[in-house]
Amino acid sequence: MLSMAGAHARLGLIAYPLTVLGMAVDQLSTTIGLQQPNITETNPVALFLMDAGLWLPVDLALTLLSVVMAELLGRKRGLWQVTAFPLFYGVLRLLFGIHNVSLILFP
Repeated sequence: MLSMAGAHARLGLIAYPLTVLGMAVDQLSTTIGLQQPNITETNPVALFLMDAGLWLPVDLALTLLSVVMAELLGRKRGLWQVTAFPLFYGVLRLLFGIHNVSLILFP
């Protein structure tokens, strides 16, 4: 049987890199996509942050916060389940990035 610390560590090995990868793919594909004449950003929050030049810094801060909080809660409190949030967040961002790539490749 896997201990709670072991479950947290193993899930973290997948979740944390996937969170960073998802953010990077979404950021990059959005930046490239917005250079295309037929692609626009529809998220009003992202538009506001982009106009203010804060999209990347806020995105980095949220990604870092999700990883750090999950790691701290997982280690200190034994709540390995919180590692599922960065995993979900990373998968979701990766899917957004893949969707963006599909818009770029198949306009």
